Amino acid sequence: MLKNKKICFISPKAYQLFNPKVKSTFGGAEVQLSLLAKEFAKDKKLDVHFMVADYGQRNKEIYNNIKIWKSLNFKDNKLKQIIKFFGIFNKINADIYIQRALSPFSGIIALYCKIKKKKFVYMVAHDSESDETHEIYKGKIKSFLANLTFKYANKIIVQNEYQKKNLLNNFNRESFLLKKGLIINSIKKDKKRYDAIWVGRCEKWKNPDIFLNLVKSFPNNNFLMICSKATNKEEYFKEILKKASKLKNLRFIKFIENNKINNLLYQSKVFIFTSDQEGDWPMTILEAASCGVPIISYKLNYNYLIDKYEGGIYCNNDFNELKKTFEDLTLKNKKIKKYSKNVYEYAKENHDIKVNAKKFKEIILK
Repeated sequence: MLKNKKICFISPKAYQLFNPKVKSTFGGAEVQLSLLAKEFAKDKKLDVHFMVADYGQRNKEIYNNIKIWKSLNFKDNKLKQIIKFFGIFNKINADIYIQRALSPFSGIIALYCKIKKKKFVYMVAHDSESDETHEIYKGKIKSFLANLTFKYANKIIVQNEYQKKNLLNNFNRESFLLKKGLIINSIKKDKKRYDAIWVGRCEKWKNPDIFLNLVKSFPNNNFLMICSKATNKEEYFKEILKKASKLKNLRFIKFIENNKINNLLYQSKVFIFTSDQEGDWPMTILEAASCGVPIISYKLNYNYLIDKYEGGIYCNNDFNELKKTFEDLTLKNKKIKKYSKNVYEYAKENHDIKVNAKKFKEIILK
C-alpha cells in the first residue's frame, strides 16, 4: 500500500456536515463522503482534503484534521463555477480525487484528472446511473459527460451486484463493490413519541405523498416527517408542505442537522420508506437501522435487510399492505422487538464505517 498520499474528496453540498451552523440541504452521498473522510483523517499517513461549495465561509478551514476548501458558488454561471472549482482543484494538487453521485461535473473531473495525470475514483450513488435511466442521459451533452466519467475514472465503486453488472454491460468497466458505512449506535430504549417516521429530500421519486396518505389513514396516531427542500424543486416542496399542514397528527420538519436525526429516530417505532429507486438502501435507512428502527419498505427490497435479516417488511407496492403492516407492527406490536433487534444486527454486520472505510482505503491505495 502506498503511503503519505494526498487524498481529496469532492462534494459541494457537504459543508453542513462539517459546520452544522450552516443550514443547507444535503443527501446521503454527502453524508457518506464526509464519514469516509473523517475515518481517513484518523490515518496519520494520509493528508485528507475536502472540496465544498461557497457558503460564505473562509477559503480554507480545518475540521477533524480535514482541510475543507471553499470552491464554486451555486449562484454563479456554469463557466465561472468551473473556473473557481478547478482553481482550487489545482491548488490542492492531490494524488487521488474522490467524487460520488453523477453530474456533468463528474465527467469533466474525470477528463481533467486524466489530463493532469491524477487518480480519480468515482462512487456510484444511484442504480439509475448504471442502467442509464438517470435524467442526465436525456440530453446529448450531459450524456456525453456522464460517459466520460465511466471512461476515464481510474476506479469505480458500486453498491450492489445490479450496478456492477450494468457497468460491465453498458460501459465495459470493471468495478469494486463496497456497501455504505456509518457510525453504529447502540440501541436506546427511548419513549416512542411517533408511530412512524419518514426522512428524505422532497423529490417526486421519493414519494412523500404515499407517507402523507398513510398519515391521513390513521388520524389517531402520531407521525413525524423530516422533508427538506430539494434543489430546484421549490414548487413541489410547497405542494407537499400544503398537504402536510392539513394533517393534525403529523409533525413536519423542513430541515434538521444530520447529527440530530438519531434522537428523533430513537423516538420512532418504525421507518416508512417509499422511494421508487435508490442506490441500494439509502443512508436514512441505515441510520434508522443503526438505531434499531424496523423498516417498512413500500416499493423496494434490496438484499439482506428484509429477506435475510428480517429487519423489516416489504409491501410490494401495495398501499393496503402498507397500512396493514404499519398497524401490525405499531398498534398490535406484532414482532416489533424482533424486527428492531434484527435490523440493528444488519447494520452492525454490514455497514460499520470503520470496517468499510478500511476496505475502501485498500481499494484505492493499492
